Amino acid sequence: MSLMLSRHGIWYYRKVNVLPCGKRREFRRSLGTRSKTEATKRSLRFADRPWLITETSTTTIDLIQSSHSDFSISELKLHAEQYVEFKSREVCEREVASIKRCIDKYFSFTDQVFKRSRAAEFISGLDVAIPTKNKYVKKISGFFRWLKHRTDYDFKNPFEGLLQKDREPVSQKREAYTSAQIGRLENGISTLPDWKRWIILLGRFTGMRANEICQLYHGDILSDDGRWCIRIDDRHDGQVVKTENSKRTIPIHNKLIDIGFLDYVQNQKGRLFPQLTFYKGSYSHYFNRWFSGYRKKLGVPEFHSLRHYIATKLKNAGVVEHYAAAFLGHADNSITYRRYGKSIVVSQLYDLLEHI
Repeated sequence: MSLMLSRHGIWYYRKVNVLPCGKRREFRRSLGTRSKTEATKRSLRFADRPWLITETSTTTIDLIQSSHSDFSISELKLHAEQYVEFKSREVCEREVASIKRCIDKYFSFTDQVFKRSRAAEFISGLDVAIPTKNKYVKKISGFFRWLKHRTDYDFKNPFEGLLQKDREPVSQKREAYTSAQIGRLENGISTLPDWKRWIILLGRFTGMRANEICQLYHGDILSDDGRWCIRIDDRHDGQVVKTENSKRTIPIHNKLIDIGFLDYVQNQKGRLFPQLTFYKGSYSHYFNRWFSGYRKKLGVPEFHSLRHYIATKLKNAGVVEHYAAAFLGHADNSITYRRYGKSIVVSQLYDLLEHI
C-alpha cells in the first residue's frame, strides 16, 4: 500500500497490480482529504480489497469514478441546500428559487450527477430554447464550481463546456408590439381598475420593466426643471433594480399627464400600487401572472414586449444609442461614454417622448 498526493493537495490510495499478460496497471482511489493522518486511516478500507483486474481497465476511467466515489446523493443534496443558502445572500429571492429549481431538476433526472454524459443528456433533453438551456448550464455549473472549491474531493465539473451557441438574432428573441397591437391594448384597458390601467399605460409610454413600475412610491414622481419625471431607484423598502444602469430619472409623457396620471399619484400615499404584495423578491409577480392571461384575450404580446416597442420606436427615429440607453436603463456599449461620460440629465431626454 502507498499514499500519493495529487497536484490539488488531495491524498490518494495507490496500488500497482500485474495483469495476467504481464503488464503493470496502476489503480488509484481518492481519499478525499488533505490530511495525511486522516488519509492513512481511510486507506485501510482499501488495503485488503480484492479488486477485479481486466485487460480493458483504464486508469483514466478509474480515476474519474474514484474522485467522487465518497459522495452520496443525500450528501450532494445537503451541499446543494448549503449552496442555495449561500447564493441567497448574493442574489434576489427569484434568482435563488431559479437556481434551486435547476439543481433539483438535474438531481431528479439522474443519481450519476458527476458523469458528463448524463449532464449532456439532461441539457439535450430539455424542451426549451437555447438561452434557457444555457441558463440551466450556468446555474448548475455554478453549484459544482462552488462544491469543488469547498470540499476535499477532486472532480471535474460535468457541465463544463455544455454551453450552446445561440444563432438566433437578439432582435428576434422577443416580439415587440406593433402599432395595431398597441391600439388594441389601449382600447381594451378602459374597463380595468385604475391601478392596473396605470401600470399598463406606464409600460406603454415609458418602456419601464414591470417591476420598476409596480414598486414605485409616491415620492418617485417628482418635478425636475418644471417637468414631471419618474425616478427608478432602490432607495425604498422592497425596491430592487436589475443593474446599476437601471437607476435613472425619465420624463413623463404629456399624454399620461393629460389623462390624469398626476391626479392618481396625488391620491396615493406610500406605494403607488399598494394592491400588489411583495413576493419572490419583487412586487410584480402577481401583476405579471394576471397580465399573462389578460393579454391573450386581447391577442397582444407579453408585458416586456412594450419595452421592445419603445426601443424599436427610438431606433427607427434615429435616436442616438446612448440617449435611448439612458431612457431605458441599459448599459452604454461605448467605453467613451460608459467610463468617461457623465450621466445624461433629464432635460436631454424630453425630445425622445415625441417618438413614443
